[in-house]
Amino acid sequence: MKRVTKALSMVLVAFALICAAMPAAFAAESSIKVISHRGNTGSNSPENTMYAFAQAAKLTGYIESDVRFTLDGVPVLCHDSTINRTARMADGSRIPLIKTICTMRYNELLKYDFGAAYGVPGLQIPTFEQWISFCSENGIVPYIEMKESMTGSQISKLISIVDKYGMGENVVWISFSYYGSNLMKLAYLEPNAAMGVIAYAVDTAALSLCQALKTSADSVFLDVNYTGLNAASVSRAGRAGLSVEAWTVDDAESIERVKALGITGITTNYPDTVLISAAA
Repeated sequence: MKRVTKALSMVLVAFALICAAMPAAFAAESSIKVISHRGNTGSNSPENTMYAFAQAAKLTGYIESDVRFTLDGVPVLCHDSTINRTARMADGSRIPLIKTICTMRYNELLKYDFGAAYGVPGLQIPTFEQWISFCSENGIVPYIEMKESMTGSQISKLISIVDKYGMGENVVWISFSYYGSNLMKLAYLEPNAAMGVIAYAVDTAALSLCQALKTSADSVFLDVNYTGLNAASVSRAGRAGLSVEAWTVDDAESIERVKALGITGITTNYPDTVLISAAA
């Protein structure tokens, strides 16, 4: 019994020494947010569908999606301005004519299948509210990308849906720098919102927009394409008081490279790959 107790003590001591030696590296890596891009698209899940979000929620607590408005004012989730790439006719065939979301009413969108192209037939285009409800129920932080130039009333509608589910402090709003007016309107309407400026590089335009937002908003960061990131660019952002996240990082080599730069988040089509890398 004494030998068992002594052996157990040695194991505990060894474990304590290992834990003491690893905090700096482990804490730095585990603090990187892993944001699943359009749901779990790397597994060939139908992008921006409730099916894809359910798959992503098994892997990470952060999911990105793209919001647009229909002709009759319903916010729905779709990356492209048209549905032709991701949707099919009810019988699974390709849609013969170009269908643009902003010219379609919501009920018309429901006629199309958003899973058939991926081998998961029977899926409808999700509304923004369905997604936010799902995130609320499952403890997910949604990264809301505003994909087009929006009016103040449209942004107010999105905010009201977020608030309806008590998610105001648990969402992140993002938009490309050339849609900067979206974020400026958001900062005016919701100054406590966390928001990110999407850019291809840490350039003057992106930095200027961030500084303008910081006069109204409490939390602003840069969300930069991983190919535009290096030690100098991340340092430049840091001197401006900005943290940096990277998109869309999928291969192991690029994941390791951007992790070493001190970024705070990675948007990826393969959240499982990033998580394995972070644990390594």
